[in-house]
Amino acid sequence: MKHLIFLLLLTGLINVLQGQSFIGAWEGHETSEDGNKIKSVVIFSDGYQVMTKYHADTGKFISTNGGTWKLDGETMTETVEFDSENPERVGTEKSFKTHISNEKMGIVGQDMTMNRIDAGEPGKLRGAWLMSGRIRDGELQERDTSRPRKTMKILSGTRFQWIAYDTGTKEFKGTGGGTYSTIDGKYIVSDRKGQVLIITA
Repeated sequence: MKHLIFLLLLTGLINVLQGQSFIGAWEGHETSEDGNKIKSVVIFSDGYQVMTKYHADTGKFISTNGGTWKLDGETMTETVEFDSENPERVGTEKSFKTHISNEKMGIVGQDMTMNRIDAGEPGKLRGAWLMSGRIRDGELQERDTSRPRKTMKILSGTRFQWIAYDTGTKEFKGTGGGTYSTIDGKYIVSDRKGQVLIITA
């Protein structure tokens, strides 16, 4: 009986700890000064994060920023690799205190609280992926990933965002995102306008 109680307590503790992880996708809502409804989605993978803002009603892009992140207790430190609105922030580091509980998280001192979309499941491509090549005419053309010009895709269990940027010039080149799933060896993507693309893995 004691062993059973211990296992139940341990299982509960593991579930609580997993629930407190930032890994996954989150969304928040706010209203701009001119009355537009704004939606923010942030994706945390192991070591990288991206936050994107767009008009909730139309899906029109507003801004995106992100880079590497680490957590020390309640203090999160981010190193900016791209910022479409403020490129001068590229290469800078910022630390702030966070709060996370009951499927909600936010930054201490800021009004907006974000709600969890997923915790890195069920999609099988969770993580940050740096483009290292492309196939042209049936042949793989590799790309030097150490160059400052990068194209990265960051995925949670259900959401994705790709970003093209240059850490050398601090230029933001472009971005796109939406939802995805992995079913029977296929990578199924749906953008914010509802268009679906099926890619065989």
